[in-house]
Amino acid sequence: MLGGREVDVAAADVVPAIYTIYAAVIAAGGVAVGAIVSSVSDRGKDKRAERREKATDERAVARERLTRREETSWKWYESRATYERDTALQLQQEIHAFARAFVRLRHADEMNFRSNGTWGRIRVPEDIDEEFRAQTSAIQLLRVRLFDAELREQVSEYVGLCTRSVMAHSDEQTTAQQARRNANDLERQSLSIFDAINEQLGAIIRKAFESLDPYQVPELPQFSANLKLPSSEQHPKDGPSLPPPS
Repeated sequence: MLGGREVDVAAADVVPAIYTIYAAVIAAGGVAVGAIVSSVSDRGKDKRAERREKATDERAVARERLTRREETSWKWYESRATYERDTALQLQQEIHAFARAFVRLRHADEMNFRSNGTWGRIRVPEDIDEEFRAQTSAIQLLRVRLFDAELREQVSEYVGLCTRSVMAHSDEQTTAQQARRNANDLERQSLSIFDAINEQLGAIIRKAFESLDPYQVPELPQFSANLKLPSSEQHPKDGPSLPPPS
């Protein structure tokens, strides 16, 4: 009887100890699991923060590249507009100088016709002839710089008509009256083209001045670049892909 009681007492002492050990193990496990979960969570937060920071940096780089590209586009646009304007201004002045030289030649031919009855047979004063040649060369030099192909053709046609007019002369097959009439017909044709050229050059000059206002430019020329700004609301896993720096 006594021995049985001692066993019961020992068993009663052992049970609480087992529970205590079990609770300690569970607590230790909970702490370990909590530490692991916390570590994983912190690492995930760090990764997300790193991706957000990377995306922010790349968006800043993308905006900077787009800004530089727009600045380059505007400089190119401004250079072209300035070049076109200056060419048109200079050509307009040279064409008027050419027209004055042409009129002087025609007047010399008319005076010779009235005095001796011939047309284009007597050499005009050297200074008038040289002025006409110099102005012809100046116009041809500027003509090829025009962007407008139709305007280049019109200038060429105008110079050609004027040249043919001053080159008209009487000979065995052509009387002085006929040569004079031909020269006058060519002059009339050249005048209509002259007016059209002058209007077009004026339009180019006005447009160039207006286009130099950055607030009036409808759209700047875009150069080749596959670059898009990443969305600020989206954060891809590896961040947005960008082309290599130029």
